[in-house]
Amino acid sequence: MEAVLIDAALIMFDKMLDARALMTAVLADATNLGLTRMARSSGAFSHSRLLWVAEWHVRDETYQAVLACLVDAIHGQPFTRIGGDGDTSSPDGQFSHVAPLGWEHKVT
Repeated sequence: MEAVLIDAALIMFDKMLDARALMTAVLADATNLGLTRMARSSGAFSHSRLLWVAEWHVRDETYQAVLACLVDAIHGQPFTRIGGDGDTSSPDGQFSHVAPLGWEHKVT
């Protein structure tokens, strides 16, 4: 029984390390730091470990799948209905009206 618990703990620890390594590899990609410099600066993982994780998990199709999950999760939140049906957007959330092209506002 004790050996089973130890094995389960080691599996959980290994999965946790994989998650940390994955997040480290994604951060290296997102910041354009690169795996070599990330491995050196983080000190938690070797370059070969980050390279292995990146080759197995960090690809265009995995980024697309993750982004799709994030968009679905965001659209599932009640506050997203406040802004409308999603046909238009405003980066600052202020929904400012824009004057037609060529229209000038005259100060009186």
